[in-house]
Amino acid sequence: MKKALALLLTMLMLLSCLSLASGEAETLSAPENFVFNTETGEFTFTSTDPNAGYYFVRIYGVAGGQEAVAYTASSKRINAGKGGEKSGKVDVSGLGWGQYNIKLITFAASGTGYQTPAPVVLSAFYGVGGRLTRPELLVVADNNTVEVTIDRFNLSDYKGLQYLPIVRVTLWADEALTQEAAHTDVVTGAIVSDTHPTGAYIWPYSLTSGHMNYAAQAGMPGQEPTTQWYCLVPEASFTVEEAGTYYVTAQALTDYEGIIESSQVSEAVAVELNTEAPDFEDFSIQTTSLWKDQPVMGMPTAPVGAAEGRVDAAQGQTTSSMIK
Repeated sequence: MKKALALLLTMLMLLSCLSLASGEAETLSAPENFVFNTETGEFTFTSTDPNAGYYFVRIYGVAGGQEAVAYTASSKRINAGKGGEKSGKVDVSGLGWGQYNIKLITFAASGTGYQTPAPVVLSAFYGVGGRLTRPELLVVADNNTVEVTIDRFNLSDYKGLQYLPIVRVTLWADEALTQEAAHTDVVTGAIVSDTHPTGAYIWPYSLTSGHMNYAAQAGMPGQEPTTQWYCLVPEASFTVEEAGTYYVTAQALTDYEGIIESSQVSEAVAVELNTEAPDFEDFSIQTTSLWKDQPVMGMPTAPVGAAEGRVDAAQGQTTSSMIK
């Protein structure tokens, strides 16, 4: 009997070695009963395979249906041990609005040769019941051309507190805003930003070309503020073939119908256009009433949450989150 048992164990070991040698490594079973509290970040699940090494719960942003490469938040390492019920917590306080994949990821112990199963994925939404902040605009009119720049504090607040939406900029041929002349959908998520040492965002600008705008640069204590000139890079541009008065508006459009609302339409900015080409000399600069010039700290910057009184500012809204 003992000899037969020993022979059986030897055969099983040989089969296991042959399986590993042929590349047919055994796949660990996935954990079960994954429950995640979107408000607190607390989670529980059941570890079903004693051969698993450890687990992580990680949160990945989703934009335009594409999952981000890097995770936004992560739990600490959760050792598998002998399996059974596991729990932990992820800090969700830094999550903005929008969609996220919450992934329970299994890792094999080092050197065991096991294959890991696909992550267990929950789809979560934050900012539920909220409304995107109304865009503020700077509008430059130069002969037959109008250029539109979205307020940089808007962009910083979208990026840091909500999410970077598509903003529809529309040129109207009448004051009642019923005759659309043209529109452009600005994918704000594609606008490249950088981060200033102060933590504020730096959005595209130029010191050498374009229609020039200025912002007050805060002086050192006891000094008067100075003025530094820079050009904001416009996100939308329209050229007309007929002279007249036109009106510019913008609206941030939701990616999550029924979960997050589109913004209110911006104030309309009236511009006088003719049929001549731009000369970069005789042009007008206008803004919506809540536009805010950026502070300049070597370059124009826009801190998150620094523009007060915005219509439907994220800070003033009460929203929820959910698994869907």
